Amino acid sequence: MDDTSFVWTALPPLPIRGLNSELVESIDYYLMRMSWVTGWPVRQITSFLQEGVPRKPFQGSLRFYRLDARSEMWLFALERLTGVAHLRHGTFWVMKDIFKARAIERPGLQPRRWCPLCYQHWDPEESWEPLLWSISGVFRCPVHKCVLISECTACGSGQASGVAIDRRRWCQKCGAGLSGDGTFVETPRFYEWIDAQICGLVTLCATAGRDPLSGNVLTQLTSKLIKRKLNKNRRHRRDIDTIRMCLGSTHGEQTVSGLSIKTLVNLSALHGASVVDMVMRPGEIMSKPLFDIWSGFHWLCDPFERKDGHVKAARWLLKRLLAHSGLLYLPTMRILTKDIGVSPSRLEAFDPETYGSYMDAYENQQCPSVRYARGRAFSVACKRLKDINPDRWRRNRLWWLPREVGKEAHVSEDDAFCACSSAIIYSRLLARAVKHTERSVAAKEDIRWIESSPVGADT
Repeated sequence: MDDTSFVWTALPPLPIRGLNSELVESIDYYLMRMSWVTGWPVRQITSFLQEGVPRKPFQGSLRFYRLDARSEMWLFALERLTGVAHLRHGTFWVMKDIFKARAIERPGLQPRRWCPLCYQHWDPEESWEPLLWSISGVFRCPVHKCVLISECTACGSGQASGVAIDRRRWCQKCGAGLSGDGTFVETPRFYEWIDAQICGLVTLCATAGRDPLSGNVLTQLTSKLIKRKLNKNRRHRRDIDTIRMCLGSTHGEQTVSGLSIKTLVNLSALHGASVVDMVMRPGEIMSKPLFDIWSGFHWLCDPFERKDGHVKAARWLLKRLLAHSGLLYLPTMRILTKDIGVSPSRLEAFDPETYGSYMDAYENQQCPSVRYARGRAFSVACKRLKDINPDRWRRNRLWWLPREVGKEAHVSEDDAFCACSSAIIYSRLLARAVKHTERSVAAKEDIRWIESSPVGADT
């Protein structure tokens, strides 16, 4: 008898598939595969992982999309129960000290995505769903180069992320197959560059044995940006303000306080470098950002969602209005989102904190009767302003407006004056938000950026 030692594990030692590649299996699909092999529900398997892990008063399902200490303990528990040492590489664990706790979208908040050609050539014994499919920034399947889809082509319904393995390739509503020939579309090289950068980042995280990258990357990025801000040159001060807008932060907030995938790609684009270089050698590749291309835009357009410029503009408008909340009338969220062209639910999902702060401020302004009167006058004032040249949107030039609005809306002089002042400021801010939204969309197709995009960069 040889000297081979046998190790008993509580769960089958299923190896994670696609290790050391951009197609590494997601840990969520690994759990479903474990459920298929053992016959136990995923919820029962995850209950094993939670033994010995401190719990909150309420306890839901596991959240491997988060990069916090609790999720890390669950990962290590899964590795211990299976005897497989590299399961952590089916997540962004390598980036846990650089990314925010929620670096990618929560699976339950967005439809599941898949490649129809991958499903068409699916082998139940050998195929798997890669981590890349759960990242909204990835546009194409890296294998077949077709567009990843999230809806059934027969009925248009989205598919839940927790569907069992034997039913994942069929629509849960109409029963039609989710496989197909795929869709191939021409897109600017910018989107190809994004796909290449995220694939390189996933490959980095999927490398077996790689330790977490140091959080000093954040410190280096912050120190470089602050050093530019201290420069007396007006152009540099404008650059740092543009970077803040790009990252969605405002004055007084820490410039870099934990990155997301989207923020990291935007920072890499600003510096003309690959994402992997940005996190591996930040001190070497930090250079003057490409503001000769992006000059004039308040933020880089979000490369992951073609309509994201509108929701960013809506958030910018909310923050500006909140700064005047103690002096002016705040319009309803329905009016604001309709004017900017974004749904309230999308805005709330994009930035729930700002959305909630605005709703609270709206409800707390004056009493309901005064709020109703000023809201009526506000609507009348906004309609009047549409017929006036924007260059004349000044209170000293529109001294007559409160009197006319008060007569038409049947409100007091004080309510009419407050509503008109608010309508003037609101209309000016709205015009700026819409203008920057259009310019950011134009920037996305800027030929200089497309030509300079290192699509084939070595990551």
